[in-house]
Amino acid sequence: MSDATASQASSIGSEEEQLASAGSRWWYLVAAVPVVYTLTLALAPMFTLSVVLGSPLPTAGVFLSPKVTILVLGTPALLVTLALPLALHQDLRSLPTDSAGTDWSPDRETWVLLGAAGLFVPGYAPVVASYYLFRRVQQVGL
Repeated sequence: MSDATASQASSIGSEEEQLASAGSRWWYLVAAVPVVYTLTLALAPMFTLSVVLGSPLPTAGVFLSPKVTILVLGTPALLVTLALPLALHQDLRSLPTDSAGTDWSPDRETWVLLGAAGLFVPGYAPVVASYYLFRRVQQVGL
């Protein structure tokens, strides 16, 4: 192996070690998924009432039309659902690769695919995110 290749390999290895030792903040985005979905479900009656009445609802002095309500509720849920596979990938990348002392050795590709399934199965993304965070806290902490 040439000196250039060896130095590249060592720099890649040290970069991975820095990522693992520095920890990750990507779990914040994973944690946002269940929070956003919960808020969306809590505010859904306002949306339903707005659609049923067919008129804007007065909310804190602002009249929200059904279209605005859909945007207010749907956009954050869509954004966190789209970002979930990336957040899972990046967070798992930063975790230590050795699973000594733990019974959890997460497979990055599996978790990314589970997160991506949330794009097609309604309500699946917060379940995946919640379970991932539960396992992460149990095994490696935050």
